[in-house]
Amino acid sequence: MFLSGASSSGRCNRAALSRVEDHVRHVIAAGLALAFVLLGGCARDAEPEVEVPAVWRAQIDQALAGPDLSEIEREILEDYWVTDAELARVHEPIPGCMAEHGFKTEMQPTQIEVWADTDVWGGRDLDDPEVEAALTVAEGACMNHLMYVESFYSDMRSNPEGWDYREALVRCVERLGLVEARGMSGAELEAATLEDDTFITECRGDPWSVAQGSPPPEGEQEHAAVEVEVEP
Repeated sequence: MFLSGASSSGRCNRAALSRVEDHVRHVIAAGLALAFVLLGGCARDAEPEVEVPAVWRAQIDQALAGPDLSEIEREILEDYWVTDAELARVHEPIPGCMAEHGFKTEMQPTQIEVWADTDVWGGRDLDDPEVEAALTVAEGACMNHLMYVESFYSDMRSNPEGWDYREALVRCVERLGLVEARGMSGAELEAATLEDDTFITECRGDPWSVAQGSPPPEGEQEHAAVEVEVEP
């Protein structure tokens, strides 16, 4: 889903990730990716072969069986992996397409910044109703082929094992040695996080990254370290 809006500078960011909240409406969702200008010359076989887990193959099969994929998305996903070059391929037409609709873009390593072209819209920003409506049309025309490619590109790298949320919670708790959650199942951990906003805060937001070695979110690292220290 694409979310649009305006900042004080009249620009909006199309940022990576796929977990965008309402309070950043100016961010247009996108997967983590290197800018296409850096990747345009890469070939598919430039990346080593990757053993894709069955869980990811099943999800891609489900996407391929549906009616929502564009032709280019089907072509890219049919081998169950999205290379840097393939991501660059779907990014490359965006600046020209958006320009045709009256918007300028800046391709950055982890986001696409979008703002209204003053030659088209004068001094009006993205929060202008007419400009905002035009941006929605532009997103549909220029970025409707991105969702599956970017989602699988990002998620298969950040969560290569294909853990679901409950599995990731268990792995995160185990890695950090959080004593208050010791012995709990994934279902129990998930239920506890819903009941108590302070429970295993180190893991609740992005358990996948923390389980695989990333530090807990800022402000939670000290708590995690203390828990590890008291582990017998």
